[in-house]
Amino acid sequence: MASILIFGGTRFFGIRLVQKLLEQGDQVTIATRGLTPDPFGDKVKRITCDREDPASLRQALQREHFNVLFDNICYTAKSSQALVPLLPSLCDRYIVTSSSAVYAPGLDLTEALFSPETYPISYGTRSTLSYAEGKREVEAFTFQHVTIPSLLVRFPVVFGEGDYTMRMAFYVDHIHQKKPFQQNHRERCMSFISATTASQFLAWAARSNMVGPVNASNREATSLVDLIHLMELLCHENALLSDQASPAPFNNIENCTLNTGKAESNGFHFTDLKSEMSSYISNLLGNS
Repeated sequence: MASILIFGGTRFFGIRLVQKLLEQGDQVTIATRGLTPDPFGDKVKRITCDREDPASLRQALQREHFNVLFDNICYTAKSSQALVPLLPSLCDRYIVTSSSAVYAPGLDLTEALFSPETYPISYGTRSTLSYAEGKREVEAFTFQHVTIPSLLVRFPVVFGEGDYTMRMAFYVDHIHQKKPFQQNHRERCMSFISATTASQFLAWAARSNMVGPVNASNREATSLVDLIHLMELLCHENALLSDQASPAPFNNIENCTLNTGKAESNGFHFTDLKSEMSSYISNLLGNS
């Protein structure tokens, strides 16, 4: 049984991560501002704090120690600054949710294509940095300042029940309801990961010896053409594509597919994208 602290355990794949850890028999504590309810009742412990406020963190965590700390809600180096000084006494292992957005566009991207060890840090805020730049600086700060074993998990787009971005739901709704939408560059390819697989990978990573950056995605990337075709098959409708309609969430995307060889060589088996995507689309249609 491991003692685990999670920042970002009250929504989307964070909820699934908590569930998976509890199934494994781990002792789970959720760090929360107390604003978002969770479904776990007395199965978990809770610490109330503001992760952006160093004083709040010190007061809430000063007598705590955990085997693993998951940080799912770190978006800037400034946010890292508040927590990182506490890590040596707070936990034995630090796992940060990062993103494939750290990479330049490309296919079959390997971890070595973005190196955070010497990446410059501007210490900008979420309002002044793009999401991608914020994640690059999080990785850079982690590599340059964290002294305990740490892992940076680079996820692509995550889909699944509870997805607050509603990106996949946009496509399913528009195809199912015969509403036109704009989707350029449909030949470009993307990796995806389901919330289920993302949580399974994180729970597995807690007990692995991996450090540094690691890619994690479902097996087999997809082009937008193939993704839309899968939705058409499951919706029993043809997509209505129009340059004059509202742009879809992945309009004008760049190629971004991940090589998951590092994770797989360490023993994790990723599930097939099409099967999980088909199940999720079917669920969306059932709820529409």
